[in-house]
Amino acid sequence: MVLIKKIVNYGWKVYDTYINKRGKKLPFVAFVIFLLTILISRCIVMWVEAGRPFLSFFKIYDYHVHHFYLGIFLLVLSNWFFLFWNKKRYMEEIKISSAILFGIGLGLITDEFGLLLTMEFDIRGEYWAPHSYYLMGILSGVFLYTIIKKSPSP
Repeated sequence: MVLIKKIVNYGWKVYDTYINKRGKKLPFVAFVIFLLTILISRCIVMWVEAGRPFLSFFKIYDYHVHHFYLGIFLLVLSNWFFLFWNKKRYMEEIKISSAILFGIGLGLITDEFGLLLTMEFDIRGEYWAPHSYYLMGILSGVFLYTIIKKSPSP
């Protein structure tokens, strides 16, 4: 129990030093949510494809609606919140909500990126294509660079 407490305290200390005090909270939140969204999405798809769904694919009139559509909607919504909701009273909450929506939306789009690139009109795309993994790696690198690099001094 003491070891867990030390690890948690060290984690909070690192977070406060390298994320919070350097003003990197929003990219960090978006990055963590991005990774969690991809992980959860991949797990759900594996469960559905294995025939043991607790959730099923979303269909409208026998048309499978892919989750990248939801991702595009969430990206637009997050940017709309961030750009047009300028109430000073709730600005911090809007920034955090926007970062969360951005991370979810980007994660959903990235998760189906390989499917988008391999899909043709009459042929089913390949969900497990490596293109999604390439984009995950590239975007993770961009997020980490944004989080790690020092902000310019004013």
